[in-house]
Amino acid sequence: MMVMKAFDFGELDGMRDTQDSAMMDTCLLGQRVVLSTDDYGMPVAGFSWSSPIECGLNPTKHIEVMDGTEVILTDAVLRLPVGTDVTHVDRVQITHRYGEALVMPWVFACIGMPRLGPSGLLLNLRLVTFGAGIAGSGSGS
Repeated sequence: MMVMKAFDFGELDGMRDTQDSAMMDTCLLGQRVVLSTDDYGMPVAGFSWSSPIECGLNPTKHIEVMDGTEVILTDAVLRLPVGTDVTHVDRVQITHRYGEALVMPWVFACIGMPRLGPSGLLLNLRLVTFGAGIAGSGSGS
């Protein structure tokens, strides 16, 4: 019987360094915040955007994902460095593809929790908009 050996720390670090150097896109992560309350006292949510982060976007990867009780077809998968602080209620703005600035950012909703792979985080995304109507869209907050 063949036994699979787990990666040692050196192998994991090497894989993560290689993965990080292959991230050719740039994104901002939007953390959900309460911007104000409406006339009925209900919270009005928006997003506080991070500083730019190197990432890798694969917009051709479509899979079905359970989100609560719904099955959602994703529009992309995002690779992020290990240790990136991101949750299932965050948003992602892709601002650069292959090092070139986009005229308008692509905005995605995170679908499900990020998955930790041996070389990075993987996050399923669903396209929300191509830049219009982003509440709390200031970056670097």
